[in-house]
Amino acid sequence: MEKFSYLKSSNVDYIEDLFIQYQNDPNSVDSSWRYFFEGMELSSDLESKGTPTAAPAPAPQTAATSDRNGTSVGHGNSNFSSEAKVAELIMAYRELGQLLANTDPLSAAAASHPLLELSRFELNASDLSKTFSAGHLIGIGPAKLSDILNRLRETYCGSVGVEYTHIQNPTERNWLQAKLENGMSEKSLDSDTKKLILKRLTESETFERFLHTRYVAQKRFSI
Repeated sequence: MEKFSYLKSSNVDYIEDLFIQYQNDPNSVDSSWRYFFEGMELSSDLESKGTPTAAPAPAPQTAATSDRNGTSVGHGNSNFSSEAKVAELIMAYRELGQLLANTDPLSAAAASHPLLELSRFELNASDLSKTFSAGHLIGIGPAKLSDILNRLRETYCGSVGVEYTHIQNPTERNWLQAKLENGMSEKSLDSDTKKLILKRLTESETFERFLHTRYVAQKRFSI
């Protein structure tokens, strides 16, 4: 299988495998990836017919891969390249977005991080106004790169840092990912819920202090 030289990450193999799996059976991949690949194919079809789209026009050359049955499969190289770069950016924010989260009350959050810079994915400021189907991966559909970035930062770089990509159970990992990217972190709590949370935290802290004074030097785990 041909490898993409523009990405230096093992995730690109995963994307290629998903793309081949999608071409063999579109229903065999997760719906977010299915929308992603459908949007990519629609963009290529429109541009091949001369219909303008918001995304940059792909180069006339095509790249071919072989599916599991040995059939040659072609797709727009430039279009797939651009979409895959944005997909890699999304994956990076899911994994490393907490590095920019505002979780330290004594200092301001970092404005940027080398592992999340656009240049690392061969993207730049000129791409911010372009539309990418990869927005389907975070539930917002085809969107400008600037809007995709804003959504990622709101989800993963706010006042709550989230690390979940290490979870081995895909059902649990995907559930948490869907909750986060559907705006769970943006929902405000009502007054009664806030009071209940404060009450539970106060009870836990009080009980822990009791243990600390009652069982001095004893091995225990923090609540």
